[in-house]
Amino acid sequence: MNKLCFILIGVLAITMVNGHIRILFPISRMYDFDFIVNFRSRSPCGMPENATGQGIFKTKLVAGSTFDMTWHLAFAHQGGFRIQILQRNGVVSHELTPTNDSVPWFSSDNATIQNYLVTLPQGFTCDHCIIRLIRDVAERSTPTKPFQYWSCADVEIGNFPCTQLNCYNGGTIASNCNSASPTCSCATGLVSGNRCEFVNECETTSDCNGNGQCLTINQDYYYPLKQCYCSPGYYGYRCSQTSSLTVAMPSDLTSYFYFRLDKNSEMWYKMLSASNEIEVIHKTRSITWVGLGWRPQGLMESCQFYPAGAAPGLAFGPPGSPGESNQAESDAKKTPVKHSMACTDMVIGSVRGNTVRIFDYYSRDRGTPRKDSYYGGIDSITSAVGSEVNGVTTLRWRKKLAADGPTDHTIIDAPLDIIYAYGQKVPFTHEKPSGIINTTRETTFYGDDELKYHGFEHRGRRSLNFFSDNRLNAATCGGSWTSNCAGNTCSQTLAWNVYNDGTVHFTMSAKTDKWLALGISNDAKMPNSDAIVGWVSNGAVVLIDRFLKTYSLPAIDAISNVQVVNGSLINGVTILNFIRQINTTDTQNDISLHGCHYFFFGVGGAYNNNTLDIAAHPSIPAITSQKICIDASQCSQFKPPGSGTAGIFTITHLLTTMIAVVLSNILL
Repeated sequence: MNKLCFILIGVLAITMVNGHIRILFPISRMYDFDFIVNFRSRSPCGMPENATGQGIFKTKLVAGSTFDMTWHLAFAHQGGFRIQILQRNGVVSHELTPTNDSVPWFSSDNATIQNYLVTLPQGFTCDHCIIRLIRDVAERSTPTKPFQYWSCADVEIGNFPCTQLNCYNGGTIASNCNSASPTCSCATGLVSGNRCEFVNECETTSDCNGNGQCLTINQDYYYPLKQCYCSPGYYGYRCSQTSSLTVAMPSDLTSYFYFRLDKNSEMWYKMLSASNEIEVIHKTRSITWVGLGWRPQGLMESCQFYPAGAAPGLAFGPPGSPGESNQAESDAKKTPVKHSMACTDMVIGSVRGNTVRIFDYYSRDRGTPRKDSYYGGIDSITSAVGSEVNGVTTLRWRKKLAADGPTDHTIIDAPLDIIYAYGQKVPFTHEKPSGIINTTRETTFYGDDELKYHGFEHRGRRSLNFFSDNRLNAATCGGSWTSNCAGNTCSQTLAWNVYNDGTVHFTMSAKTDKWLALGISNDAKMPNSDAIVGWVSNGAVVLIDRFLKTYSLPAIDAISNVQVVNGSLINGVTILNFIRQINTTDTQNDISLHGCHYFFFGVGGAYNNNTLDIAAHPSIPAITSQKICIDASQCSQFKPPGSGTAGIFTITHLLTTMIAVVLSNILL
């Protein structure tokens, strides 16, 4: 999301809320992440014992009894599941689902199941054993490389009287309990389940402090099923915080920067220097949840060694047992983090009418992001409001610039990795066919405002400096754009001029001796986008006309419709001057420059002069915050400079050479 460079990692590499399974009852081993996959974590569970350092909680179960095992599911992959009893050392003692060598998975024909009636074997007891749920991912598995998720619960199985069974969340069990079907008495009306395992946020409006509504999120096993949505002027857990923001979309946006994320999602933002906060207005065509995240560029894979107690369960993490060595750990400390969701600070919210629910989240990996409070952190949102009108959700919030703890990232004056996503409804946009097709929950699995998988299209990744990154000046017949800015210094510049001969003259410059790339996109995403990639090697300019059909290395066009004017590499600054016809004869692989399009600016990555291959870019490409509109009919008074190719750009090249010298002096 690998060869391609200026786009593949920059815009794809994201599967936000690619969450999967975690056991709800018996209570899952903490930390109960839902993206614990077999090839990224250590057997048998991925999560080590006592990862929290607060002791091991074991649910007591009666030998030979039957209970309803339940689990959270955020993505209904193809394939079935297995439930097993493991000895504490990971050896399988019993299969609890009717599976065998010929039928290795149960319920492969109904991938949306989230509970199973388990019967424990008669006469089997253990002081400490494990119940493990394994979920197959059939669409991604191969015979030599199975793809499976697992979740474990620590249990004690014995011939207990029901009075000795433990209850969750402060529940108690009566002295005259029924051993055949023991049921706990829960501490409050917010808690339910035979062992008080399910907790709602509210039952009535009064549980929202009278500052919002208690609404039902109508989905089995997606707790809390009932949640507080706050009226304007309030936000936070149970609407307990006062918000200074009371209108989702202000009438005057002149003080905000604007940045378009994709065709359905856009945002406005500004810095509040007096309070050291950022204010963001995030507007998305969606009736379900909306999220925005950021992290500093240059993080290593080892950022996922968090929390510390969970890290030894990672296949590339610290040693999982005494004496174990792990070369992957040292590699992770020097390998840039690849997946867009990893180690990302986030704000995620949803709206019903003019009531809002919004919190500070942290995305440790590809699983469902969890609130900062889950890790013991602080919610750094200082004000929030929202609206949902005619299928459009608008979230407006403020957040402290400085990090409050390890689940926050300080928003600094430098380019950040930005991700965004929003939930999906029918029709689905799964990269591969999912398991919900032709099931009873095909149209209801993704309920409104449930934080589940967003779909293949409802997400993206960008690079942005919230302080000053997109300095864009665009007009019908020309413009300029500086990007990758830190403070008053920007390392990338693109300029263009439209002339009455039907051409556009481009100048690109960047502090690099690698390749540069200009991308032209209709929708701010890379499939079906035009690309011009070039570099300067030993004084010679190489420029290649390409087209990107998918998220892969863009193919070289059979017909090249870009004309090299000149280029240079001076003091580590590369400059490319070239010409593109507004309309070319290659209607298959060239996008007409007439009309409005997004521009991408990518920086490599090595190149090969012989094969013309290009290596991946080290940072996310910049993208214009809005479409650039070109209309040659409005530019009849502008004649191209010079009378021939040799004369073209003589003055421009002199100016850009001066820019290169200035840039090199600033950036060295």
